[in-house]
Parts: sequence; structure tokens; C-alpha cells
Amino acid sequence: MLNAHGPGWPSVALGWALLLAGFFGGFFSFLLYVRSERWFIAQFLVMGLSSLLLCGVAAAVSGSVEDEVLQTRGRHTMCTVVEVDEQRHTTTHYDSVGNVTHTSTRTDYVHRLNCAAGRPDKFIMGVRWASPGSRVDVTYDPRGRIGAVPTSLVGGQGEPWPLVWAGLGVVITVRLGYVAVFFVAERRST
Repeated sequence: MLNAHGPGWPSVALGWALLLAGFFGGFFSFLLYVRSERWFIAQFLVMGLSSLLLCGVAAAVSGSVEDEVLQTRGRHTMCTVVEVDEQRHTTTHYDSVGNVTHTSTRTDYVHRLNCAAGRPDKFIMGVRWASPGSRVDVTYDPRGRIGAVPTSLVGGQGEPWPLVWAGLGVVITVRLGYVAVFFVAERRST
């Protein structure tokens, strides 16, 4: 999200730092309430759920900002697809001992472009969007902060704000409900 308006890589680093600080701050704040071991698992699950919901809300807001940037300052141009490169990215996951637990593969399709405006020179999708020689209407950020996408996808995500507000409401309700239940249960047990 900060990459759309900020000065480049420092904004990306700041965005990740804020996201991680929020996640870990929300997740590990339950340690402030731990008074007995019998509530530890419940607290761990509630804080994990809250943190995951907050990350989902952050991702929805980030996607919305990028889409809005392309809608407001994006430029349209007609491009010819010159070539489509298929790139496979394989990630191997290990357990704490070093044994392979599983391997995942993601495929990206890099569509190399020849555009009337001279740029962009490519867009990357998780699917093959067009074949070489095809003409595609592309929207790109003239500042180069957001990757180019086919124009038909701009504005197609819809407004996530009801989802964002619902997610925040659920997080707040879970958190306040957890604190209330925890303190009532602790007071009864003492």
C-alpha cells in the first residue's frame, strides 16, 4: 500500500515492518493476561485468530489502494504481446530438524509487451492472459510504483470496505469478549 504513494523501497520496508509489528503485537499481547496455564491454549487460539483476521484486513486494504491508484492515475495503452515467459517458483519447506515437509510451486506468466506509449514493457499474471501476437489494453502507473495489469481487471475487485469493517468488528468483538470472559472466569476461580 505504501509502495503506491511512497518513495520506493523504504516505503515497502516500512509497510512490512508495520504489518509484522501489528501481527506480533496483537498475537503476543495475550501474554499480558496470562495468569494461569489452564487458559493458555484458549488465549493462544483467540490471539492467533485475531492476528490472522487483522492480516486479512490489511491485505484487503492494500489491494484496494493499488486498484484505486490504477483507477485514478493509471494510463491506458494498447500493447502487443511479444512473448509469454512461464516462470516456476518452487519453495521447499523444512521442519525444525531439517527434514523436507512439503514443496510448493507457483507459476507466473510474464507477458512481454510492445506498447504504443513505449511502456510498460511487461505485466505478470498467475495465468496466461494472452498469447504472442495478441493485442491487449493495459493500464499502468506512470510513476512505476504499481505493476501494469490488463485494463479489464482494473476496478474489478469491488470495494472491500464492508469486508474491512466487518473484519475489524469481528476482531474487536473477539478481543473484548475474550478479555471479559477471561477476567470473569479468573475472578470466579480465585
